[in-house]
Amino acid sequence: MLTIIVFLVTRWPVAVALGLAASFGVPLLLRQLAMSTRSDRIEAVATWTELLEGTMAASAGLMQALVATAPLAPDAIRPAATHLAARLEAGASTRTALLEFANEIDDPAADRVICALLMASGTRAQRLGDLLGALAAATRDDVAMRLRIEASRTSVVSGARTVVMFSIAFATGLVVLAHSYLAPFGTGTGQAILVIVGLLYASGLALMVSIAAPKRSVRLLGASPGGVG
Repeated sequence: MLTIIVFLVTRWPVAVALGLAASFGVPLLLRQLAMSTRSDRIEAVATWTELLEGTMAASAGLMQALVATAPLAPDAIRPAATHLAARLEAGASTRTALLEFANEIDDPAADRVICALLMASGTRAQRLGDLLGALAAATRDDVAMRLRIEASRTSVVSGARTVVMFSIAFATGLVVLAHSYLAPFGTGTGQAILVIVGLLYASGLALMVSIAAPKRSVRLLGASPGGVG
């Protein structure tokens, strides 16, 4: 709708292209700014790890502990834990089931726990419960760090969002209220310059959003269930 209005007011082909680009690009940029650190899911992994530690302390084996804790897992990871238990009960190897579980959680903090479980599934790991307890504590520390980072991002994200929205409002205002001011852009040369200005401005907005948006951490485990990355 905005693109149609811009074209009817300006009759500029470039304005239509820029309007279409803004219609798709601006929501994408705003979604990137709204990305969270998923701290609730990582907190759930820490709680589930503690459940595993307690269950194994009661003399349960690793596979039995994984199945038994699935219904008790926190809501944020319960579907993934349920899928893990279902794979194990269906006869999948512990390694394959754990790697699939890691892919569903998709976070480096969870990968550390899965790596410990993978090693335990292949050998008779000693003091696995103690290791799980230490990993649970480290995961909670990871959550606290991510929350601090998220808090520090708040002002940057707010500023970036303000710039994006102000840019849209300012450009719309110029087109609707100051069309004569933009008249030079109606020529062939003006259209070419408008393309350059639009590309530079879009690049600047994208760079600003990339600075403000949270960075995705590198995982320890690859996406393929067939092996470790």
